[in-house]
Amino acid sequence: MAALAHWRRLAGAALAVLAAAPAPASARVVEFPIQLDLAFVRQRMVETLFDGANESTRVWHDTSQCNDVSLAHPRLSAREGKLHVVADFDAKLGAPVGNWCLNATRRKGIMDAALEARLHPTLPIVEFRVASSELLDADGQKRITGAIWEWVRSQVHPQLETIRIDLFQPMSELKTFLPVVFPGSDVERVKQLIASLKLQDVVVAEQGITLRVRLDVPDPAKPAQPAPPRPEVPLTPEELARWDSAWQSWDGFLTFLVKHSSKDAGDALRDQLRALLLDAREDMSEILASDAPRTGNPVRPLFLQTWTRLAPILRQISTPLPGESALHYLSLITAADAFTALEQLGPDYGVDLTTDGLRRMARMIEPSPFADPTAYTDAVDNELRELFGFGPPLEEPEEEEMAPGAEAEPHAAPEHAPAPEAAPAPAEPAPPTPAEPTAPAAPPAPAPGPPQSSLDRAPFAVLLVAGKPRSLENWIPSREELLEYLPRVGDLLGTTALRTQRKKVLAGSYATLFRNLVLTTAWQESCWRQFVRKGGAVQPLTSSVGAVGIMQVNPHVWRGFYDVNALRSSTKYNAEAGSEILHHYLVDYAIKQHEDLVRKNPDDLARATYAAYNAGPRQLDRYRRPFPKGKTGHRIDEDFWEKYQQIKKGDDLAVKSCFPGLET
Repeated sequence: MAALAHWRRLAGAALAVLAAAPAPASARVVEFPIQLDLAFVRQRMVETLFDGANESTRVWHDTSQCNDVSLAHPRLSAREGKLHVVADFDAKLGAPVGNWCLNATRRKGIMDAALEARLHPTLPIVEFRVASSELLDADGQKRITGAIWEWVRSQVHPQLETIRIDLFQPMSELKTFLPVVFPGSDVERVKQLIASLKLQDVVVAEQGITLRVRLDVPDPAKPAQPAPPRPEVPLTPEELARWDSAWQSWDGFLTFLVKHSSKDAGDALRDQLRALLLDAREDMSEILASDAPRTGNPVRPLFLQTWTRLAPILRQISTPLPGESALHYLSLITAADAFTALEQLGPDYGVDLTTDGLRRMARMIEPSPFADPTAYTDAVDNELRELFGFGPPLEEPEEEEMAPGAEAEPHAAPEHAPAPEAAPAPAEPAPPTPAEPTAPAAPPAPAPGPPQSSLDRAPFAVLLVAGKPRSLENWIPSREELLEYLPRVGDLLGTTALRTQRKKVLAGSYATLFRNLVLTTAWQESCWRQFVRKGGAVQPLTSSVGAVGIMQVNPHVWRGFYDVNALRSSTKYNAEAGSEILHHYLVDYAIKQHEDLVRKNPDDLARATYAAYNAGPRQLDRYRRPFPKGKTGHRIDEDFWEKYQQIKKGDDLAVKSCFPGLET
């Protein structure tokens, strides 16, 4: 983590526009870093020199087999501006006489060589020169000197100086990328820009090697004059279509990148990629829901907001990869860092990130994708579901046979879930009695029996129409029908929670909490409603951000996970989708991050899960942050907590409070 923080600080300082540096007339100088951490450099060193068995290299041997010098197991560190290579050495020395080796001796120990990094004078290559070295005994204490070391050194130094890091690929990719981020520039200006591209210097620091890339950006031919402010003209249908196409290409690009890089990532980095994708989609959903004019290119701010979080993840993923794969990642990172630096020039310079730019970057990491890496589709993506551990797609609902009378005109249900009101500060409630162990990873237990039915707690009978229960689909209950409708929905939610628990193998100790969580979330999100009536037509309940149905699943955020039509048309499918998402946030976030231990309250698992469900993974701890009372985050989480406590007490049908005047 310290290394990661170092790189972030370094990048923040180096991604700057340097107007005072020497440059051709009428040009601005832009510089940004290429960062090579020690693990990355070591991997390149192993591939270049230590490519024998067990990371070894034979630096010298003769045909008599009397003389042999080998190095193995290189370790890398950086001190005082130099790269230190420490390796085990094994030297056999002797004078060959016939079939004998006279005065044969064998020495084992440790070699420590300090290397200076320097740039090749004409090529984008980092070379190394041995500045000093020493030979120690096997304990790393006593120096070995004299003729033996002088002879060994004469064999070792030339081999160490064959180590090099070739940056031709990322620099070449950058040259093809630059014209794409200056889409409106004339050819001559772009040629001057590409011709100015060069590696400025190389520095060895504690965390690795940093190279500085320099670009001289010609000034625009005709600097734009500031126009007088005027009201923003509404976008035409064609402009709106282009705007929508732009954000969709961004989502397609990021989804492609997350899926591709997840194949190379370990579990921890894969978790970070999953969270990043969901948070980025939440950001996009907020933009779509805002009243701000849809002007400009939405890709640029979305990319910049996400890149600061994505770049360190990709660097860590690329470090242990073999040469070609690692350079693919380095090419992408270099191009993205270049855009991040260039966009600071301001709008007059014409820097932009279009769909073509996204495609270019995607093909740096995967040169031959089978499909357009920026493609956007609502179809269920099995690969994405597997990446998130969701498994096979949910079964699409079969059309229910509507019982006679199911299309009856409802007249009492409110069309929108009531907006949460800022509640007065309640007295400090007693901590809920833990019904489950606080251990975050209890071993799977046999699934418990079905939860208690809502009908067991309510004196309501199910209305049978023509001998069968009325379908929930397209049912907008009248006030009288609510007494039948709510217990039916409560049973559906409880059964859905149980089915999710069994399918996902949730430990039995969390069963009650999970059931309460599902019922409360549906209450909080929709007042247990899938449908409303608008303009005389039955439609799925839809929020301002586009979330739909009883669990208010957002099709933008969860694109590729679920069938959008089924989310809109089926109460059962929507409930299963929401239950699956809650399970994901409960197990992969709340339990894994021990939210129940922070305040020693097992119910905090439910509160954390809902906060993430409501606003994305980065909001997991929102419920315990110090929000001013009445602010959105505080109000939503307090409202959920009040509902959860009622459900936990066994009052499933407390949801009736959504419908004023309904008898209690």
